[in-house]
Amino acid sequence: MIVDTAMTEDKWHHVAFTFDGTTTKLYLDGNEINSSDFAAGLTPHPVPITTIGRKFLGKIDEVRIWNLARSQTDIQSTMNGVLSGDETGLVAYYPMDVNENWMLIDHSVNDNHASIV
Repeated sequence: MIVDTAMTEDKWHHVAFTFDGTTTKLYLDGNEINSSDFAAGLTPHPVPITTIGRKFLGKIDEVRIWNLARSQTDIQSTMNGVLSGDETGLVAYYPMDVNENWMLIDHSVNDNHASIV
């Protein structure tokens, strides 16, 4: 699916995607811009996420992965702040900090550290 986001270049944007088992929603800068039931009834594949940002032309400042579909209010309330790392449903939190071995440090309580390639 292709969604016209009308994002402008040379500006940071907050992008969030949710799926509650019935409806997918795409948010741009805290506002819902697309909703669909194309994936209704599907469940996420149990294999861990292995790639973020493949073929993405731009910069990624932070990645947050949740195991629940957050509401627009939830997204708006935390999108410009720093998380503590122990929020309910937070699976991984990457503020793009790396260690001396170029491992991407997960700041959630789950320690899902990753590699940058």
